[in-house]
Amino acid sequence: MYTLLRPAWIILSAVLVSSGLTWLLIRGSVRLRLVAHPRADRWHAKATPNTGGLAILIASAGCYLCFASGQYRIVAICAGFVALLGFLDDRIQLRPLVKFAGQSIAAVVVIASGVMLHITPWSWADALVTFLWIAGITNAFNLIDNMDGLCAGVAAIICGSRFILALQNHDNGGAILLGILAGSVLGFLAFNRTPARIFMGDCGSMFVGFSLGALAIASPMPGTRVFVSTLFYPALTFLYPIFDTVLVSVLRRSVGRPISLGGRDHSSHRLVSLGLTERKAVWLLWLLSASGAATGLLTYAMPIGVLAIAALLVTGVSVFGIFLATLPAYAIPDTAPIRVPWIRRLTPNLRAGVTLVVDTLLSGVALLAAFMVRWENTFTGLILQQFLFSLPVVMVFYATASIAFRTFHSGWRWFSPRDLLTLGRCAVASSVTSVFALWVLGIWDYSRGVILLYTFLVIAVTAGLRLSMLFFWHSLMRPVGARRAAVLGANGATALTVLVLQSGGPMNATPVAVIDPDPAAARLRIHGVTVHYAGDDACRLLRKLRADLLVVPHGEQLTYEHRRILQQCREAGVPIEQLEMGMRVWNGDALTGVADSHAIA
Repeated sequence: MYTLLRPAWIILSAVLVSSGLTWLLIRGSVRLRLVAHPRADRWHAKATPNTGGLAILIASAGCYLCFASGQYRIVAICAGFVALLGFLDDRIQLRPLVKFAGQSIAAVVVIASGVMLHITPWSWADALVTFLWIAGITNAFNLIDNMDGLCAGVAAIICGSRFILALQNHDNGGAILLGILAGSVLGFLAFNRTPARIFMGDCGSMFVGFSLGALAIASPMPGTRVFVSTLFYPALTFLYPIFDTVLVSVLRRSVGRPISLGGRDHSSHRLVSLGLTERKAVWLLWLLSASGAATGLLTYAMPIGVLAIAALLVTGVSVFGIFLATLPAYAIPDTAPIRVPWIRRLTPNLRAGVTLVVDTLLSGVALLAAFMVRWENTFTGLILQQFLFSLPVVMVFYATASIAFRTFHSGWRWFSPRDLLTLGRCAVASSVTSVFALWVLGIWDYSRGVILLYTFLVIAVTAGLRLSMLFFWHSLMRPVGARRAAVLGANGATALTVLVLQSGGPMNATPVAVIDPDPAAARLRIHGVTVHYAGDDACRLLRKLRADLLVVPHGEQLTYEHRRILQQCREAGVPIEQLEMGMRVWNGDALTGVADSHAIA
């Protein structure tokens, strides 16, 4: 009981000190003009104090001196230095290179004190990986501090998961430090929830990120387990900060924007663009962070047994990231800044490249699952070595088969049975070529059960990727305020209308159904939109579908039944609009104002 009471008292003390300091800073920062003013690349709409990081820093430092003085002293000093660097940036806007230089100095000092990952045979490689980890996590927390309560909540979740593991491994010093940091963040979070009365600023986000990143390495826990746990446990614990950083970095570079340039293009902003409230978006991302932390704990406890779950979680998050990348502010462009000609020939655009990479990773997940299903509790020793040896071979041959069969052309938004057949051919071809390559390399007793399971699973997971994207597009891809449109008729003009409406734009309408007077057309799907039989009362059907308007495709050949439906809707007051499209003569620099004889509109 004493073991639990002391950490509980320390956490409560940190909460009370931090919340009291935060309350004082809210009252004093406005008078001292220590506020963040609204900007085009920031989310808040009014001037708000951004000194919450000071409350977190002072509360953490005070509790550290009272309860944990001397524990991980170099880490504590360097974290304080990074916090002061962040406070200076909040006041005078330091250049990104200057901030990174300060973070690098602190990281190097921590590494020089002996805090280092040990995952390679070379000390210089371990030092490099450690530096990248600390600097990366520090900047990741700086990036996710973009919406009320998001960064503080994620930090509290990560502190909690690592606090539990520290107690289980009798790392009392690390548990106390994590408890202090968790309490300080929770005290601040009480005032940072939507609508936030104060922000933590770079002072708080950099301090929290640096502290958690360094403590994840300084603790003796990672070094007490196998390599898989050493590598995956911290990565899963920090799943959301890593996810958002990778998403933002890739997309900003793909459109030629500097990574350090702020903007409303984070995962939280993209979720809000779907129509979620800020509170719901933050709760969803907290849930994602908690899922990663919980999976990390399981992976640490059972490294091999939970590895498949961890891999599936990472795959699911990758699919989620691909979906978010298609939302405002930056869609994944069709062209990418790739200068290597042979890469551009193999993967003609960025979408194709992302799909190829994710499919290849999924093939590795499928092989792991096949081994674990086939060998169950005996997945050790020679079987594990066989898996590790064959994993890169299988992934390389699957990537080669994907390029040969052009599986990346199967659309995320319009997945069809023909695409499933292509994925099946790719899986079979990759399995056959992989077995032959392994036979050439000397593995003659490869399990046929593993090969059959792998072939089935790789089809399932790659098709599941596309079906997931299809679900996201048709269930969630609805702009804020967009009207629900029903399209009249099921023919070629309707297919074009559905495509145009699905692409968004100034129409402010998204297709939810196609209605047709022919009962034989019912249950067909046009680009994922279901065709419904209009029946005798089309207006009743529209009310059932919750449609806001009826769209008439241009070029539609209106029959008597079509006109009857339009008359019913007109009498019932249902809005009716027609999509107009046309082609105009190109006149050098501008379009002529008159359509030629080939125009549709």
